[in-house]
Amino acid sequence: ANSPPDNGPPDTAPPASKAPPDEPPVVLDATLDGFGWARHTFAWVEPTATAMLALAAQPRTRAIRQRVAIGARLLLDRQSADGGWNYGNKRVLGYDLPGYPDTTGWALLGLEAAVRAGAATRADVAAAFQRGLAAMSVERDTAISPLPLALEMLARRAARGTTSVQHDEVVARQPAGKRQQLLAEPLAELLATALVSALANVNAGYPMLETRTAVLALLALHDVDLLALHDIDLPAVITPTPHASS
Repeated sequence: ANSPPDNGPPDTAPPASKAPPDEPPVVLDATLDGFGWARHTFAWVEPTATAMLALAAQPRTRAIRQRVAIGARLLLDRQSADGGWNYGNKRVLGYDLPGYPDTTGWALLGLEAAVRAGAATRADVAAAFQRGLAAMSVERDTAISPLPLALEMLARRAARGTTSVQHDEVVARQPAGKRQQLLAEPLAELLATALVSALANVNAGYPMLETRTAVLALLALHDVDLLALHDIDLPAVITPTPHASS
């Protein structure tokens, strides 16, 4: 007798849908036009957020506000049930997709850019922003890379700078030592330590610190005097890639 075709181990089969009969396979608002990694492609969270950051830095025009507002609506639509953001979807085949620290950080920075550009109000994004920050606190246990730590620091600083002026005023009134203590939150210490660890890997011959991670980490730590404390050599953080010799 002929043997049945070998389709691989049972655990390699795609998961069966557990979505209700009236739920589409992918839950999202397909009418929202965000930004993809290339033109005419699916809109993902990170390119949408980074495009919003770039547009928010331009002089305000009606066209820019409208484009950033669409990006903000897309980010709000794609927020996962756990409060974070996945790469582009939130629910597929009845399964809620988890958020990730890096994409959640980018989404929060994108929402903040929308407020800064006048494309959304603080009230429009407040609930999603707080849920995202809470998710990042939970996800931080698995965020051993400087990238998500830097993004979380930048997102929290953006929220503090626009939602709580009182915090900055309190910090400014403190003596220098106390002010430094308030700025050097445990999150900053974690980031500096992760940066040192990544540099150690680079020095050992393992190129595990990409340029964008190094740049974001330095931006996050620019007002916290932890670089000198940890003896972090800035030229060693961002160095040009040598051309391969022929």
